[in-house]
Amino acid sequence: MPLSHGWNWTLITIATILALSLIGWFAVDRWSMRLGSVHQGTPPPPMVDNAVLRIDSNLIRAQIVMEELVYTENPAELAAQVKAVDQLEKAIYKGFEALAGKVPRRNPQYLKALSLFREWKKLRDQIIGLLKSGQTPQAQKLVLGRCASHVQKIRDALTALEGFAQKRTEDFATDAYDAAQEKQPGR
Repeated sequence: MPLSHGWNWTLITIATILALSLIGWFAVDRWSMRLGSVHQGTPPPPMVDNAVLRIDSNLIRAQIVMEELVYTENPAELAAQVKAVDQLEKAIYKGFEALAGKVPRRNPQYLKALSLFREWKKLRDQIIGLLKSGQTPQAQKLVLGRCASHVQKIRDALTALEGFAQKRTEDFATDAYDAAQEKQPGR
């Protein structure tokens, strides 16, 4: 029995609706997977990450200048390099000030990193004093030994601070996701 013209259009309409529903279902499923993956691995907080990287890079530059400083024989070059270290020190302090606006000032990791940097500054002053008094071998030992290991301690403290910020961001993202899930009707 042949189908009438009306039945053909009905079957085509039903098939089209089923096809569009299937496509819509796949699209919604894809988007929910993509949106759900945002909550699985939270990236590090960019502002803290940038501040730590800025401090770290300036600290490495200061250590390099200090290492060059102890091998300088010309007093004019010595003065220029001391000035460069002073400028880097100011930049590092500015980095710590910027970082203080992004993490609590009473944070133990922040306080430890800042305290270690202040100790490094005392080492730096001691090395410059040794150089000015003509005790270059002692200054070289101090820069390549204690000073370099102290810089690494500061970098480790900054890494711990970054870990704190990462954990705090993950906790916030989890709490925000949970709150959003609670507000959605039907879940």
